Amino acid sequence: MLRAWSEEKPVTLVNPWDVWGRDFRIVPLFQAIIMRQELGDSIGPCYYVEDICGELIVLGNENKAPVKILINSPGGSLVSGYMLIQAIEHLKNLGIEVWTVNFFATRSMASVILMAGTHGRRYAIDGGVTHTHGGTQGGAGRPDDVEEMTKFQSRIKGWLYDFISRNSKIPEFRKAELGIKEPSSAKKKRKKKRLNQDSRIKLIRDFLQVERYLTAGEAKEAGIVDDILCPGDNRINQIFSKSD
Repeated sequence: MLRAWSEEKPVTLVNPWDVWGRDFRIVPLFQAIIMRQELGDSIGPCYYVEDICGELIVLGNENKAPVKILINSPGGSLVSGYMLIQAIEHLKNLGIEVWTVNFFATRSMASVILMAGTHGRRYAIDGGVTHTHGGTQGGAGRPDDVEEMTKFQSRIKGWLYDFISRNSKIPEFRKAELGIKEPSSAKKKRKKKRLNQDSRIKLIRDFLQVERYLTAGEAKEAGIVDDILCPGDNRINQIFSKSD
């Protein structure tokens, strides 16, 4: 994550920032956007993502300058991703733009974090890969424990599908893949122009049934990102430039 150095409201963090020419403070996220190891869907604590969430909230408390998240991540836990997205939503609700950039590969939950950025400020580097799939789940222990874990996982999955529905065009992308044609003008008058939520969730579930490695262009078509950054694009300079 990058945020221009602020002289207005300096803060002290538990984990010191690296200072790059005093123009930026840098939080290294390139190990993995969510954590340094795969944690799986656990109700227990997700240690590494808590640091990132705290740093995001501190940035939001400083000023209204955009926060830019560069992602090159294998993904990880649904629960950890949920925590991080809540921190991003917090910044957006404060009126702070959150730029998300696929800086080569966003895989699994990292692709959901990519689409969590401010609409119009979600980017993919040309040649990058956006990977999506349905994830894995499981449980072990007594039957009652497995049943409770399954309920919990289903609840998180329900949130995930709803979030994807609201922040991407994956249902429309899947419809085009399947060759489903739009209804006639007469039928359109009797139906909502937008797919109803149940239909959208069904298409998202179908889309995520298999492993997909989307090109930058396909990620844009699916509404996961808003634009593609090619070499020489001045917006790359803006990502790394000092904010006014």
